[in-house]
Amino acid sequence: MKAFTCFAIAFILCLDASAIALEPKKDAPKQDDSIKCVMDQLETAWGIKFKSFSMKNEAAETYEFKITLEFTKDVNDVTMLKGVFYPSGRLIPGDFNQCPLVFHLFDEENVSLKKYVIKSLEGDLTGVKGDAFRILLDCDAESVKKAKKLKARLRDASKVRTAPNTR
Repeated sequence: MKAFTCFAIAFILCLDASAIALEPKKDAPKQDDSIKCVMDQLETAWGIKFKSFSMKNEAAETYEFKITLEFTKDVNDVTMLKGVFYPSGRLIPGDFNQCPLVFHLFDEENVSLKKYVIKSLEGDLTGVKGDAFRILLDCDAESVKKAKKLKARLRDASKVRTAPNTR
């Protein structure tokens, strides 16, 4: 009887340990497996860390990327921040040099496939530690199918314009 009880306890402990090992890490950022998001410049500049990423096929030729970011510290100059994260819509390629924040899609050999700007924002850019917001990008399907990495690139912050009509 003692042998059976010991076996039952050992079996239950093994099941419990395997269940713990199968649980996903809660602190790890979520993202689509096919594209890695690199937001290190945003973290260095304002303490904005990557939280999650998802993409949805909006039309045959377009994907919508939804990137959730979170403030890890309070931001002193929210006006500058709003100027950087101002939705620019669709631009012609020559205009990308005027944008303070551009997102590059890279292939497996780290070749830049295409550049994108913020289509729209969800949430408020409060600059308060712990608050989060979302960036939405419209990306063409041809580039998305080849992409392995999405990287945020900032221009020199001293040259960033302030956003029109910011409150």
